[in-house]
Amino acid sequence: MLSRLPGTQTHLGQQSASYADDVVRSDDRDPDRLNLVCGPASEARTIFDQGISSACPQPHFPAFVETGALAAMTFSIERRIEFRDTDAAGIVHFSAFFPMMEAAEHAMLRSLGISVLPDTETFLADGTELPPVTWPRIAANCRYCAAARFEDLLRIEVQVTRIGNTSVEYQCRFSREDELIAEGTLTAVCCYLNHTSQHGTTGHLTKTPIPESIRKLLTRHQ
Repeated sequence: MLSRLPGTQTHLGQQSASYADDVVRSDDRDPDRLNLVCGPASEARTIFDQGISSACPQPHFPAFVETGALAAMTFSIERRIEFRDTDAAGIVHFSAFFPMMEAAEHAMLRSLGISVLPDTETFLADGTELPPVTWPRIAANCRYCAAARFEDLLRIEVQVTRIGNTSVEYQCRFSREDELIAEGTLTAVCCYLNHTSQHGTTGHLTKTPIPESIRKLLTRHQ
């Protein structure tokens, strides 16, 4: 079994996906895009002690516990390392960080009231309408700084670093107390999921500009 060493870097992409040509366009790399580095971590915390695995793509999240202001910049959850996350060397396998980043991203979206895979439009408590869009990843990478082991409690922070016309980029940081374990980035594209296309196929994704109502929500963690 392969394991990663501190200081190495792994890149995973989805360019071979069938929808890649539809969702990746040069106009998402506009020169005037925002590229912000945000400030201190939010006091808002979600405690997440349930494992992540391919057999459980939508784990149960406890209620979001908010102790700070709504305008907090960084969202974070906590995740206990499970035995299945580790390799023969007893440290967390490099690939285990990617589903943890995805779970943290999804937890952040849900905390804002954004459904990850809605069938129809949804509404916030104030009546704001959120169109039924979803967020396939087109790029992911992770850099490893220190080893994590079974039963370590990691804090995963998610920060919105760029909101483009149709895509959003996140920075994810893994820490154990004050020690940085790993950091990575995710890029997701806003898409409508058409369950049945004109060709009779299912699951066709169509890129669309990020709705203004969702854009405003995402800026809370920028």
